Amino acid sequence: MENESDEKSSTESFDPNDENVLFETTVRKEFLIFFKKSYDLKVTDFRVVILYKDGDLNKESDVKRSISYSRLKGITKSTAEVPKAFVLHVKSMEDEYVFCEDIEEPISMIKKVYASLLKKNLPIFGVESNYLSEYATSDKDALLGISRMPLKRFRMKEERILTDESSSDDDEEDKELFSDFLVINRDEVKEIDRFLKKFNKQENLDKEQEEMKNGESILLFSKKVRSSVASEC
Repeated sequence: MENESDEKSSTESFDPNDENVLFETTVRKEFLIFFKKSYDLKVTDFRVVILYKDGDLNKESDVKRSISYSRLKGITKSTAEVPKAFVLHVKSMEDEYVFCEDIEEPISMIKKVYASLLKKNLPIFGVESNYLSEYATSDKDALLGISRMPLKRFRMKEERILTDESSSDDDEEDKELFSDFLVINRDEVKEIDRFLKKFNKQENLDKEQEEMKNGESILLFSKKVRSSVASEC
């Protein structure tokens, strides 16, 4: 069973004596355009943990991010000729988007531990690009209930370890993957915001109220159209 406090309770510190480190490597995160920073990524038998490098200043803990396996929803990896990036998709939270010189080893270890602990396959998606920001859910996205995880057609069957229900190709798989989110196209969100801002202006609201009295409002007109179409059917 998933523990909602897994991530919060395991971010305070990292003690290698408390958990077994199965794999470790250096990853890089890019902020804005030119700013890049390196971190240590460790795959343990308990979680995936991203640590600040020794000597980093202004940090309260050596742990930047801790992700328990029960919170992992999938991984999107670059399938470019020289792949350098992958995204850890986290349930109902911001995803972790990193660059790495060798992405196959950490992904392989993570999916093996996931399968061992949870008895099901971790969905692995492939995208032919080293720039995966389009597929990384931001903190703001998560708060709005939006997921950037790729669609089912991007899932890589060859990455599966177990033969189980998660290996089937039926529609239930997509329902499971996106059950925590409403997937919305970013352009659609902008269009909705623009529409709401326009019609929520006081002058437009006053105009709408006046037109309603004369039976000429947009809402009344749309109702008339729907009723006339229904009568013709």
